[in-house]
Amino acid sequence: MMRKIFTLLLSLFLVLIPITSSADIQYSKYQWPPLWNGTSPIQHLPLTDYGFDVVDTFNSGSTDYSFIRVMTPNLQPFCSSLDDPGCQEIAKKYGWWIIRLLPPCKSVDEKSDCIEGLSTTDKSGKVTKYINTSIYKRSEFPADVARGLGEGSGTSVWVDPTEPNSGTGFAVTVSGDAGGAFDAKDFSLKNFAATVFAFKTVEGNYAPPVTRIVNQQMRFDQPSGSRWDPACLWITTGKCGLTSDYPEDTSLTLSLHLTTNLATWVLGRLGNPKIDVAELGAGYQRVSVSAQPILVPMIGGKVGISEATPEIKKLWSNNVCPECQHGIWAMNAPSSSESAFAIVNAFKPFLNDRSMVSIPAWSISSLKEKSPSLSKCTQVGSISGLVTTNASVYQGAPPTFDGTSLNYKVGAMHFTDNGEIFKGLYELLMPSKTAECLYGYSSAPVSASVSITSESGENTVATTVLSEKDGWLHLSAGGFTFSNPTIKVKFAKPTALPVATPTPSPTPTRQILKVQWCAKGNAKKKVTGTNPVCPKGYKKIPAPL
Repeated sequence: MMRKIFTLLLSLFLVLIPITSSADIQYSKYQWPPLWNGTSPIQHLPLTDYGFDVVDTFNSGSTDYSFIRVMTPNLQPFCSSLDDPGCQEIAKKYGWWIIRLLPPCKSVDEKSDCIEGLSTTDKSGKVTKYINTSIYKRSEFPADVARGLGEGSGTSVWVDPTEPNSGTGFAVTVSGDAGGAFDAKDFSLKNFAATVFAFKTVEGNYAPPVTRIVNQQMRFDQPSGSRWDPACLWITTGKCGLTSDYPEDTSLTLSLHLTTNLATWVLGRLGNPKIDVAELGAGYQRVSVSAQPILVPMIGGKVGISEATPEIKKLWSNNVCPECQHGIWAMNAPSSSESAFAIVNAFKPFLNDRSMVSIPAWSISSLKEKSPSLSKCTQVGSISGLVTTNASVYQGAPPTFDGTSLNYKVGAMHFTDNGEIFKGLYELLMPSKTAECLYGYSSAPVSASVSITSESGENTVATTVLSEKDGWLHLSAGGFTFSNPTIKVKFAKPTALPVATPTPSPTPTRQILKVQWCAKGNAKKKVTGTNPVCPKGYKKIPAPL
């Protein structure tokens, strides 16, 4: 499985980014993955180093375009459509690999996979709804309705309608895997990944690349004399949308139309997330996620082939990529995969326990595999949970439930790129019904304890906040340090409030009345009571006959 993942990622990396050479590589906080070999051909150079980088999402792993390919074991051919004559025979054997970028929705009730809208909320509570002005399509394909394959689009550009000429906005890339067997009857999305990047427009001799398939490989040819910048999120003639900082103290809300239950479990790079799910009908639902961007330390590194350990050489031997064996042979490792943990641990002795760069991020993705430990508690027609963290690598699956706690694995370097101790963030958003199902409670948990256990067994204390609102539990833990720690969350079972026992009213005691006669001179008076006493000046006398 690891071999397959590495091969696909490597081939994808080679298609998009020119393999080039440079003696001194400069890393930008916006350029990721790094251009290990610079910007000129290196095929004449010998292999000098093994390198790697952890890519945060599938989108930032250089898949900002739609394509149809055949899933061969080696370099996968590109196809113009499912009917491409040059792909038919090989596709019958290996099947299709299809990546779709979703287009903006045509209406708010459209029943297809699409992007409904993007809005921001600043610290004063002001909401701004952005509008889509263009789509940057490096490669595309039309919908094939008969086989359930939607349109393959590109990165959409969204701007503030009150300031359409400000030169700033957001680029939204939402992609998903729609592949399957050659003769599959339905090529609907199996998963999705969404990234929102802020941009600022810069002018220069930019021009969109000319895309074409040559010998079943995708080529992006730059027009003569034009400029190409890997930090550009979109390009038009004379302009580039350069990755920029997110607005300060601002929350982003992204609304998507997705196939029902496509997003059962969601992973994210989000701060203080909120999620809402609503049915659209015809097998589709609206998923809206609101959150702030967070800063994520990215890990990458290289080591000379003469210094590489047997562990590193073994990892690279699993790849079939003759084109990669020049200059620096670098791998992309998805941040939510077990392979990322393996590669980071193999390179750790060469990394000085520091990340390479910290990048602000706002991204979400669905879980590609089902979780056996949580499947019995899946909320049909809704999200069953969202986990977000700022860890460089993290467990892609939902937390595992061992009968008493939810366990989640994360990893990062101890220090950030500027030498500061990195402090971890972990947030869990879960329907109260899911927690009740997992723990066997009749109502939602009222408190939770979080422990962070490192590889060495050391426990660190995390700040923990648990709240419940609108049927969702929100658990937040932060401030812990890293060395591939495991996060353990235990919820406290709600305790029934004691029922007050009413105090019985005292049974009234029966009163026995007595009579006493009193006299003062010729005057007589009868006094009645439990202990009758004659008035002052009177004296007791026997009752008259």
